[in-house]
Amino acid sequence: MAETVIIYWNVVEVCVGRDIEEKEVRREVMKVKLWVLGSFVLLCCAFVLSGCSTGYFVKIDGVKLSATALEEKYEVAQELYENMGYEFSDEEMKDNLRKYLAVNMIMSEVIRKDMIAQGWDINLPKVLEEIEARKTDGEEWFQMSLDSNGLTEEELVLWLAHYEYVTREVTVTEENIKQFFMDSLSDLEFSNELGEKATARFILVDTEEEANTILEQLRNGEDFAMLVEEKTKGIETIETGGTFEGIVRGQMRPEFEEAVFAMKPGQISEPVKTAFGFYIIETLENTPGKTMDDFEEYRDMMESYALDKAKNTRYDSTYKTLLAKATIKYPKKYEYLKDELLDSQELD
Repeated sequence: MAETVIIYWNVVEVCVGRDIEEKEVRREVMKVKLWVLGSFVLLCCAFVLSGCSTGYFVKIDGVKLSATALEEKYEVAQELYENMGYEFSDEEMKDNLRKYLAVNMIMSEVIRKDMIAQGWDINLPKVLEEIEARKTDGEEWFQMSLDSNGLTEEELVLWLAHYEYVTREVTVTEENIKQFFMDSLSDLEFSNELGEKATARFILVDTEEEANTILEQLRNGEDFAMLVEEKTKGIETIETGGTFEGIVRGQMRPEFEEAVFAMKPGQISEPVKTAFGFYIIETLENTPGKTMDDFEEYRDMMESYALDKAKNTRYDSTYKTLLAKATIKYPKKYEYLKDELLDSQELD
């Protein structure tokens, strides 16, 4: 069962055992008492999903989170990631996944506590609509996205609702939007929309000697596409005639990119050495990157991005404040799960 479990140890005191002084009681009566006690123990442990032997992996303001629940989340998530091609052959990979899931469980508890303290209703129409929108690719994909993060649907609703409440009054000014656009002009994250672009074609060979021979053939008027078909490495390159569209500055190997953007359309490079071999490159088209003169064209998009950034900044600050106020303690066995995000953590 993969869901966050909050352990209230005081309601399962029976799990730690107790002395029974009634040695004189008849054996038959003792058997009945032990059966009743054992049944109660099983019910309590099943209810909290903790078990006496596994205990908790962290305590937040006295509330203990189940180590059993964490391990169950881990097993589900590990299987999903392995199916996606990730390998968990070393302990560091396993510990990193457990730490990630543990932080999410802690986040759920901290958020749950704050929602109660603030008196906020979890069932916001906007959030419920977003949950339904996330299911449009199918319930199976939605569940996989939850399991890979160690969440239940209820916890996701909790997270989204808390985010909405915390950030609902955040706004951005026109100056904020312009500054965000200016910063984005040199940000690789926005290079596809705003960056300098080019289209080029190339021939790739193993040696510089081969590249120089091809370069000479091109200078003598031989057809570029024909030489691609005859000389270049790679079936995909042959199929496209060596043409590479949508080259964005900052996203390619530096030596290849430098040659592409240094040339005007129609120019052919000298041999360019890379880890893959030697390229002969012809630039076909260059499109300059955007400038502040293009602000109005992108204003609405930038406003949305700027607002998202401002909201995320507000939420990160609020969440770190909540963590700083919380007392987070780990049993020594689970000390490795401590995360740098949790400033107030200590050993229990």
